[in-house]
Amino acid sequence: MLVQRLKQDKLKATKAKDTDRKNAINMILGEIPRLNKTKDEVVTDEEIITIVNKLIKSELIMLEYDGVNPDTSLYVQALKSYLPKMMDEKEIFVWILDNISLDDYNVPMQAMKDIMKNLKGRADGALVKNVLTRIYRN
Repeated sequence: MLVQRLKQDKLKATKAKDTDRKNAINMILGEIPRLNKTKDEVVTDEEIITIVNKLIKSELIMLEYDGVNPDTSLYVQALKSYLPKMMDEKEIFVWILDNISLDDYNVPMQAMKDIMKNLKGRADGALVKNVLTRIYRN
């Protein structure tokens, strides 16, 4: 579970005096109560990934506004370390062939919704669209 990993990493970052990582983790953990979960509800990894993506997007906007290169931001790098590894074209291609029957759709692009639902957070939509287009042409 990602929440446990965040708490462990926060302790390590504090001990190592890694303020960028500690601040990134604190921001993520600070956003969790805003999900309005009841006491018995558990925060899912998908919800945390959504939080991380929003924090990254917000930080990139601020860096762009300040004229700072986002690639140099240790804070953004720390946030990105909590995102899942993105699938490449080959992995997406194999996943579609193994899990989606394009015969079930009038137009193969209609499968995008189901594909993105399953690959949420693990694949870029534009890349999935390109792969799906290549499959359709063949």
